[in-house]
Amino acid sequence: MEILGITEVQFFTFLLVLIRLGSLFAFAPIFGSAAIPGAVKSALVLGLTLSLVALGVPGPVAVPTSAGHTLLLVVQEMLLGILLGYIAGLVFAAVALAGQSIGMDMGLGIVSVMDPQFETQVSVISQVQTILATLLFLSVGGERLLVEVFATNLTRIPPGQLMFRGPLLEVLVFLTGEVFRVGLQIAAPVIAAMFAANVLLGIFARSVPQMNMLILGFPLKIFVGFAVMGLSLDYVGRVVVQAFSDTFEALAGVAGLLG
Repeated sequence: MEILGITEVQFFTFLLVLIRLGSLFAFAPIFGSAAIPGAVKSALVLGLTLSLVALGVPGPVAVPTSAGHTLLLVVQEMLLGILLGYIAGLVFAAVALAGQSIGMDMGLGIVSVMDPQFETQVSVISQVQTILATLLFLSVGGERLLVEVFATNLTRIPPGQLMFRGPLLEVLVFLTGEVFRVGLQIAAPVIAAMFAANVLLGIFARSVPQMNMLILGFPLKIFVGFAVMGLSLDYVGRVVVQAFSDTFEALAGVAGLLG
């Protein structure tokens, strides 16, 4: 059947790609940010979906035979999009975790702001780290690579043909565990410096008990923390960029477990 020159196959292909891409953008870094207006997100999703379908990237989709089959396909595409968006956002979760740890060690954990990426209250340091990670993501073309990986997954996992062929749960557990490893790598220089500062303050407290370590320690830890953060920017940048590279490899590898 054909309506307004659009066949059922074309309609369902567009619908399933739209659902997968929309679910991805709802959770993906940058695209899923609450700072981006909903109208802009919707226009971007529609435009990319039309482009991919027009280029024939996903290929034709078998028309579902019943309402139940249609609902199943919709749920499958939605879950796959959410899964891809979840994996794509793990690096930013690691960066936020590192920022929270650094902020607590520096004594700035009580100062919090709203993070538009995760829509939660985070420390100021965590927000600074997230902004730097966002700039790195854009500088390496992360938004373009994310769309490219999505298009590649469309060819490997055509809409309506989702099948589990590997230990997906084990992979997800491993990738989630990497959040803590990467977060610790990012925060390690400042954590080490804070430990050294605490030891130094402890020595001063024993040597000169008349000094108020609380008054002395608070500005000292803030100064040392920001100084070490500045000196370790190159190291942190390399860690985050490598984490982005690993994330895109993981997104490409998901197709082998689901296609």
